[in-house]
Amino acid sequence: MKRFIGFIKKEFYHIFRDRRSLFILFGMPIAQILLFGFAITNEINNVDIAILDHSKDATTKEIINKIAASKYFSIKQMVNREADIASVFKKGEVKAVLNFEKDFSKNLIKEHKATIQIITDATDPNTANTISNYVNAILQKYQKELNKDITMV
Repeated sequence: MKRFIGFIKKEFYHIFRDRRSLFILFGMPIAQILLFGFAITNEINNVDIAILDHSKDATTKEIINKIAASKYFSIKQMVNREADIASVFKKGEVKAVLNFEKDFSKNLIKEHKATIQIITDATDPNTANTISNYVNAILQKYQKELNKDITMV
């Protein structure tokens, strides 16, 4: 154990005597922290998405307008069939597709439940997760706007 401690002391003397070793020891981690701190972000802006609207009613159009109005998403195209979704992802045109179910507005009014499927490009899982979270936040805000006039008795 004494040999090991002696070895560590000797190496510290050499590192603190040599300016290049000292720079590598302290300078490189600081440079990496600064570089990665500004270069890597989980924020998304103007992500290209596609919409598959089976319902094509006023409610889905309102939701689509809210999504388009956000700074996070840019609606690149409207998809007509579910079979076209795979080709849109393969071309790399969009990062996500929002799939509104048939009779969306009717289901929302009658059953108080409607489905929007968020299909994301999972080649970048962090971005896909962030996109899903942002869409969910917009949908929750829309839901709160719908429910603001409802009072519990």
